[in-house]
Amino acid sequence: MAQATITSKGQITIPLGIRKQLHLKTGDRLEFRIKDNELSVSAIGGKVVDVFGILAARKQSPVSVEQMNASVASHFRKRRK
Repeated sequence: MAQATITSKGQITIPLGIRKQLHLKTGDRLEFRIKDNELSVSAIGGKVVDVFGILAARKQSPVSVEQMNASVASHFRKRRK
C-alpha cells in the first residue's frame, strides 16, 4: 500500500507508482471526496485532445451554423408543447 506524508503546508507527494498507474502528469487535477470518514481521490478533467476523434465513427456531413441554430430552435419548440 502506498503512503504519503502531509507537509506543514498541507501538501502531499503522490507516490511515483500511483502517478504512473493513473498516468498523472504535472498540472493534472484531482478531486477529493469524503464518505463515511474515508477519503477518495480521483483524477478529473482532461484535455480536448484526449477525446479527439471519439465520434469519428458517426459519418455525418458538416452542417452550417444556420442549420445548427434551426435544429436547436426546433428542439426547444417541441419541448414547450
